[in-house]
Order: sequence, then C-alpha cells, then structure tokens
Amino acid sequence: MSKLKNFFQNKRATLNANSQESSKNHLERDYKKYSRNLLANWVGYGAGLIAMFFLSPFVVHRLGDTQYGLWSLLISLTGYMGLIELGTRGGLDRFINYHLGRDDTLSVNKIINTGLTFFTLSGLGLLIVAAAIAAAFHLLFQKIPHELLNVARLTVLLVALNLWLSFLGTPFFQILTAFERFDLVNAVNLVVLAVRTTLIVLVLLAGHGIVALALVQAIATLLGNIAALLIAKKIFPDLRLSFALANRQQFRQLFTFSLWTFIGNIAMQLLYWTDNIIIATFLGPEMVTYFSIGSMLLIHARNFTNQCSSIFNPQIIKTIARKDWPNLHTLFLQASNLIMAVAILLLVGISVFGHDFITLWMGPLYAQKSYNVLLILTISQFPALAILLGSSVIMGLNKVRFSAMISFSQALVNLGLSILFVKYFAMGIDGVAWGTFYPRILFTLFIHYAILRWIGLPVWQFLKNEGFKWLASILAFTAISILVNKYNCELSWISLTAKIGLTGLLYIPLAWFGLFSKSERNIILNFLKKKSVPINTNLKIADSFSQTID
Repeated sequence: MSKLKNFFQNKRATLNANSQESSKNHLERDYKKYSRNLLANWVGYGAGLIAMFFLSPFVVHRLGDTQYGLWSLLISLTGYMGLIELGTRGGLDRFINYHLGRDDTLSVNKIINTGLTFFTLSGLGLLIVAAAIAAAFHLLFQKIPHELLNVARLTVLLVALNLWLSFLGTPFFQILTAFERFDLVNAVNLVVLAVRTTLIVLVLLAGHGIVALALVQAIATLLGNIAALLIAKKIFPDLRLSFALANRQQFRQLFTFSLWTFIGNIAMQLLYWTDNIIIATFLGPEMVTYFSIGSMLLIHARNFTNQCSSIFNPQIIKTIARKDWPNLHTLFLQASNLIMAVAILLLVGISVFGHDFITLWMGPLYAQKSYNVLLILTISQFPALAILLGSSVIMGLNKVRFSAMISFSQALVNLGLSILFVKYFAMGIDGVAWGTFYPRILFTLFIHYAILRWIGLPVWQFLKNEGFKWLASILAFTAISILVNKYNCELSWISLTAKIGLTGLLYIPLAWFGLFSKSERNIILNFLKKKSVPINTNLKIADSFSQTID
C-alpha cells in the first residue's frame, strides 16, 4: 500500500513538473502568433501616431484654441453618451472568447446577434440623448461663445451618429481579435486612418470647422464596419447574422455581466473625460486645449502600450475558461514584463523630453502651460501600466463587479479632488491633474493586490521577481535620459531626435539584461532568428492533469 501511495505521489510530482515546464514554454510555443500580432499593432498604432503628430498642430491652428477646445469637450461628451450601450461591448468581448475557448459555435452566434439587436435598438435612445444635450447646450456650458452654439449642437448629433456606427461594428472587430488576427484589424484601421486623415485635411483647407470633422469621423467609421464585416465572415465561416438567433437567455447572460461593466465604464468616463468638462465649466474652453495637449502624449503612450496587452487578451480569457492555471501564471508574468519594457521606455521618455517636444510641436506657450499636466499624469501611469493585463484577468474570472466598484470609487474621489483643487485652491489645470494623480496611485495599488490574489501569485514573489526590477529600470533609465537631455545645444527637431535616439539605444541593453530573464531572452532571440520552436510533448498530459485537480 505504501509503495502504491509513493507511486501516485511520484507520478503526481512528475506531472506537476511537466505542467510547469510546459507553461514556461507557453509564450515560446506561440511566439510567431504573438510577434505577428504585436508587430501589426505597433505598425497600426505607429501610423496613427505619425498622423496625429502632423495633423494635430494643423487642426489646432486651423480651428483656433476656442473651437479646438470645444471639439475636445464634445469628444468628452461622446464618451458619456457611449454609456448607453450599458457595457455590452465588454460583455461581447468576454463571451465571444469564452465560448470559442469551449468550441461552442452556436453560443458565439447567439451572443453576437443578441448584442447586435441591442445596439440597433439603442441607437434611437442615443440620438434622443444627443438631441437633449444639443437643446440644453447653452445651459450646460455657459462659457461657450454664443456664435458657436449652433455649431456645437449640430456637431453633438453627428458625433452621436458616429458613436452608434462604432457600436454596430464592435462584434465584427471582436471576432477578428478573438481569432487573434490583429494583423487584419490593423489593416482595416490603416485604411480607415488614411481616409479619415485625407478628408480632415481637405475639409479644413476648404475652411470648414468641427461639423465637417464630425461628418468625416462618421464616414470613416462606416467604411471600417463594412470591411470588418466582410473579413469576419471569411475568418469565421460559421458566423450567422439573424435577429432570430438573439434570445432572452443570451440577453440575460450578457447583461448580468455587462451591468457591472457598465458601472465600470461610467467610472472610466469619470476618470478620463470628466477633466475636460470640469475645466470647460470652471476655466473655459481655451484651457481645455492646454490640458488636452498636455494629456495627449500620455494618452497615445498608454494606447500604444495597450497594443501590447491586447494581443494577450483572447488567450488569457481562453486559458481561464480551460482553468489552465500554470500557463496563466507564466503568460501573465512574461507578458506583463514585455508590456513594462515598452511602458518604461515611453513614460520615462515623455517625462524627460516632453517639454522640448511640445515646444517644437505646438509652440513655447503650449509647453509652458501643458508640460506640468503631462508630467503629473505620466508619473501616475507607471503602476497602472504595470497591471495592464489585469483587465483581461478580471473579464476572464468574471470579477467585473468588484472592479467596477473600485473604479467607481476612484472616479468619485478623482472628481471631488479635481473640483476642490480648481474651485477652492485655484490651482488651474494643474489642480485637475493632481486630482487624478492621488486616487490613481492609491486605487491601482489596491487592484494590484486583488488580481495577484485571484490568480494565486504571492505579492512578495511578484515584487521580488518583477516589481523591484521594474522600479530599478525606471530609476536607471530616468537618470540616463536626464543626463543626455542636459547636453546643451540649440533646440531643434534634429537635436531632440538625436537625444531621443541616443537614450533609446542606451535603453536596449538596460532592458535586455535588467528586465528580461535568460529564458525570455531566448524567446526573443528565437523570434529574431526565425527558428521554429518544438512543442512540449507532455503538454496534453499536463493540461489534463491541471484540469483534473481543479
């Protein structure tokens, strides 16, 4: 009996070892897929950054500070009008991936058509809300110049139309990402970007204003939806579009999840778009422009980093659906390390070189008024990007209720502090930035702790293996960047580009040896050498054992 017990113990230990070994090779086995998707995301978003770089000064100077501030305000209102979808987009993302992970094609089609049915019906409500905002615009924002009121009202209706179109296209883009075809998603986005950018330049050169900009956005979104639908049918031949597939059971399942996603979305709107509304209300639309320019670089840096995390989202949800915890741990840690390698480069670079960049990009006046906002918000983003994959874990584990409540609490604290600093301490737009800074740091650290507990990773182990080396790399790269930037030379695009390029080169060995482990370096080298990587033959045994013990 003792021998039999020892046999099973040894067998279990062997299977555990095989499971851990297979999980260590998880990213290595899929390196082609991940590298393709990451490259596609970077190319797509890089193209957007280039367009933004050249287009933003053109748009600002063509519209003027007041009209551009009004445009930024209306974009913020669009985010709030988007809440009418009640978190359905987040629910679709979760359940499409979840059901695909279980090879349940029928449920995938049911959930897609249930979402499309809701989006179709919600469009009417969206237009009603937009009409109400347009009618009351002079009461809501009394500092808006009278001559721009009719322009603002018409623009509100057009941005609502664009938002409705984006709702309807969501399921088709999510099918592509669920099948991890980020290359196709970005191909569509590149075409849409080219169309939108060309039309924006033409309408502004012709002397048109923000009404024409809103119309251009709607046209580009419609074209993108049509392309995504056609490609989705090719990638997912079993896709069926019929209102008859929408049913009450799927609706209940979707909205049980989406209710808390909706509350979380409200929190996100408060966190990321209320700042512009507070500034427009207490300081006027001109100051929205300075705040928007200060936060614009950071928004794009965060979005660029999101391109890294998004490629892992489908796999994380599917891994959770299969209860494959060893692979989840390895995927989470290695992917987070990759994300932080990118985030450190971008955030430190923005912090150190942001003032000179805005000076050359927009002008000295904008740098003077916008850089403090940029610096305050950038520092607060480090802990947020360190746990960027946490959103995928939250969706996979269906912990959206907890996440929504925490985010909503953070949003309320953010709102209260921003109003306090602006109205009672007269801190201007810097006060709005500080009102965002403190709650973001506090609540993000709390969410860090919760996510690590949910997936079974000890906090101290995470800090020892990842957190401390991230902190050391941030400090080291900041010191390097400051030293390089201190070199006195005439400010120009050539000198700034040279400084940024030099710090980027110096960052490569720092990240290579300071952030990546030997096994991670081998994965990257295998990708660069384009060598195939053998799949561990014990994977199926380990996966079966992992699911059995769960």
